Amino acid sequence: MNWHERPQKARCRSLAVEPIGDEPADVALFLPSDAQLCVKEALRTGTINHDTTIIAVENKPHVADAIEAFLEDEGFPYYQVYRGHLETFNLAEAQDVEEYGIDLAYIDLCGNFNLKVAKWLVRQKEIFNPGARVSFTFCSRVRQNRLLQTMTYTEPWAGCDKEANPTKDDLVSTFGLPIIERQLAAANTNLGFVGWKEGHISEDHYGAGDLDRSTVEGVFGALNANYKVKIVDCIRYTDTSPMLFVNFHVIEQKETPANRHNCPRASRLLAHAYYEITGQEIFMDKPGRRGRPPTIKKIKIELNAAQKRVKARLFNQYATPVASAKWAWHPQNPNGCRKE
Repeated sequence: MNWHERPQKARCRSLAVEPIGDEPADVALFLPSDAQLCVKEALRTGTINHDTTIIAVENKPHVADAIEAFLEDEGFPYYQVYRGHLETFNLAEAQDVEEYGIDLAYIDLCGNFNLKVAKWLVRQKEIFNPGARVSFTFCSRVRQNRLLQTMTYTEPWAGCDKEANPTKDDLVSTFGLPIIERQLAAANTNLGFVGWKEGHISEDHYGAGDLDRSTVEGVFGALNANYKVKIVDCIRYTDTSPMLFVNFHVIEQKETPANRHNCPRASRLLAHAYYEITGQEIFMDKPGRRGRPPTIKKIKIELNAAQKRVKARLFNQYATPVASAKWAWHPQNPNGCRKE
């Protein structure tokens, strides 16, 4: 049997592409592979139609060619096939996303939730529309995943009022797990052959159930940085390897937190784990990257006679004390002075 067509996989696919409302999605994101079953299922259920803009992501050239040929043959006039890794794709630059936003996203990954995926997901600001359905499939066979292991076994965030080496029960009660557990219980969670709290011990001596939990918390935390979301499905099933399917509904967009210290509580564990591993803030973009203009650093210089005259004129004009004025040189400001 084709592994794409197995009943458990098909069940998750159906949940991922359920109709969103009365109207088809304007823009939909898929990782369709060479079978394109998610696109076919969404088309069958009416979640998308031939006027929907399809954004497909595929790294393998021959598979990308097959996806593009399928979309062309099916009569989709609006589509984009991104030939590369998902983690390098800025959705804000995709076709029609800036104008319409994304209503449906089925991100069917073959690997784990890791540092690259976490950073990519946090960067997707003002992309998903209120009411959008965003679903993920991860491989839950975890080995050497520093992010998930750190999220499972480290202190949740700086300033925690627990002891320096908290117990696992302390962590469970500290970083807001009841929020996620209530959502999962309300969604009639089914975790297949591995219990949510019991789990089994894998080859690397980490409980698989705990790493499943960290995966859900991590994705929830990354989405929660930019959106208010609700977990509606969480299913662990067997395929060619153990898999974990998580389905979110976006309730609304919200302002992005500046850093890991003032971000929403549900995101702090992810932020702390990312910071512990990389030394970087996951919620802050570096200046000059992804098309953003570089920050111009101020440098101190000795003022010449002309610049001193301009400085004196500004002081006289604004009655500004010398101690409160800051001076800098800039190519577009040859006089080298400004008042702050």
